[in-house]
Amino acid sequence: MAYIDAHRHDVVDEREVGVEPICAELKKAGVTIAPSGYYASKNRPPSARSVRDVELVAQIRAAHAANLGVYGVRKVHAQLNRQGVKVARCTVERLMRAEGLRGIAREKTRRTTIGDGAQTPRPQDLVKREFVATGPNQLWVADLTYVRTHAGWTYVAFVLDVFSRMIVGWQVCGWAEAPRGHYRAAGSAPPAVARSEREPAAQGQGRPRGDARPGGSARRDPHEPSPRHDPGSPAQTGDQSLAGRGSRCDTGGGTPVGHHRPPRAEGTSDMADIIDLMLATGCRIGEILALRWSDLDLDGDLPVLTVSGTIKTETGKGTYRKPTPKTDASRRTVVLPRFAAELLRVRREFATTNENDAVFATRNGTWHQVVNVERRWRQIRKDTGYEWVTPHTFRKTVATLISEAATSELASRQLGHSSSQVTRDHYIARPPVSADLSEVLQRLAESDDADLDS
Repeated sequence: MAYIDAHRHDVVDEREVGVEPICAELKKAGVTIAPSGYYASKNRPPSARSVRDVELVAQIRAAHAANLGVYGVRKVHAQLNRQGVKVARCTVERLMRAEGLRGIAREKTRRTTIGDGAQTPRPQDLVKREFVATGPNQLWVADLTYVRTHAGWTYVAFVLDVFSRMIVGWQVCGWAEAPRGHYRAAGSAPPAVARSEREPAAQGQGRPRGDARPGGSARRDPHEPSPRHDPGSPAQTGDQSLAGRGSRCDTGGGTPVGHHRPPRAEGTSDMADIIDLMLATGCRIGEILALRWSDLDLDGDLPVLTVSGTIKTETGKGTYRKPTPKTDASRRTVVLPRFAAELLRVRREFATTNENDAVFATRNGTWHQVVNVERRWRQIRKDTGYEWVTPHTFRKTVATLISEAATSELASRQLGHSSSQVTRDHYIARPPVSADLSEVLQRLAESDDADLDS
């Protein structure tokens, strides 16, 4: 058909060739195509299968792209069925082959923290590779490494004194992009600091080895306690290096330690923040996941959070934000404690924009599913031995604390209940009731009666 389309309008002897002569010549060459068959193929409407294929190709491409192009036939087929698209696996295989789509095989890669052929910016060498000091606090070296744990990637930054090879400060954090921290001696500037960053150039290129040898000099355990230094040592000042959650080492040169994010489990840092916010507010998981930056006021006299929606997942609709919470009473504004407000300010500083304005977005900018967060929490409970702690436990803890400090009515408002009776019956912990020993104690009265009768 393509051959006929390409040559039917050719001109030979000042005449257009047409379809019939081409079909006659093809028949002589052993390819039998009737002119009527050609015209029928051009005029007949597309088949139901062709129409369905066009729809499926768009959905397959969307599922493949939404998962960074790593899904193969099996996972794309499972993803479509989760979304309510009923399709056979062989159909997915046929269409992905036709479209040139394939998954990423788990092939063996080089174990290195430097990507193949990648060029990464290097920190400024302030000491020209001269790692020599004649006394303490003359030269510090800093390093950043990361290790894989059950909860995901954990980042460890630490600073060592070259002369004593002692650790003067360290910090463990759940992500590399954290706010700056400062370390300075009282009344003086810090010594020159040389830094070495052992990070992959890009995601997926290399795995961390877990070792950290700053500048090739100090080789002490990064978890070793800080030594006692001279009174003027920066390690003894109140503004100690790497202090505070998520802080980074500021070397005086202005270049932060850690500016790449190596591969890590999705949602690792999100889980810690989600749990903190549940404890800080008493909100449900769906309400936390549905938070938008427009629902927060972190810069006022009182930092507040407005609960105005929840996350729903439905067959055929996928995961979306419902613009109303569970009940009318669940629409509320709560004042945030200081640690929760600081947590959200840190997230805002390093947040990437997404079309949903979501505080907790997936790496694709979409909403997290409640079931996925619950699944991650079950795994954390299993790994840590706190299997009795559920998301409901957090709400009960908040309700009990508020009830003890104030009233059950205020606890009910905090949790978004329509009735304070529900809060008292199911959320506020009651004092334990002792065993029923009333019959035993009743004997005291019976013995007194017997004495009077006698």
